[in-house]
Amino acid sequence: MGIVFGYNSQDTGFEFEVITMTANRRTHQAYRGLINGPQNNIAYASPYVFASSGEVLDVRDPSAPIRSGKFAVRGAYVLPVNAASPMMLSKDDAGAEHKLTLHVLDTATATEQRSMLIDRGHFSDVTDAVQADPSVVFFRAYARDRKETLHMLSRDDGHPLDAP
Repeated sequence: MGIVFGYNSQDTGFEFEVITMTANRRTHQAYRGLINGPQNNIAYASPYVFASSGEVLDVRDPSAPIRSGKFAVRGAYVLPVNAASPMMLSKDDAGAEHKLTLHVLDTATATEQRSMLIDRGHFSDVTDAVQADPSVVFFRAYARDRKETLHMLSRDDGHPLDAP
């Protein structure tokens, strides 16, 4: 059996979707009101699904997902290698700086543990972010001149990638 989680961020439905597959059957369920708004990315770290809008869903029972919390922080990408302490990469669009911030979150209290400004120039867009392991994050970004760059954050560089 396999389970796929998805999110419809393209129209006003904004449904969280659960697709269950077996050798003989596929089922699809859509749930409204669990995650809100367009332009959301979701990421899974058992037993949670994290949305870039801050919502945290408990999917221990995929046939009955529930919202278990919401972070005040919103971001472009959620990096949930550690379900107890996921990270979120956000871009500050205020002003001309377009700086990125890495937020380390606490699922149990739905709060931010700490954050760090990533001062590597001006970013107009962040397109992809992945956490290779608890100590390394990669992200792809575009500078104001639309030149694409690949960045790596590492605990060895002093970034707060590991939980306290």
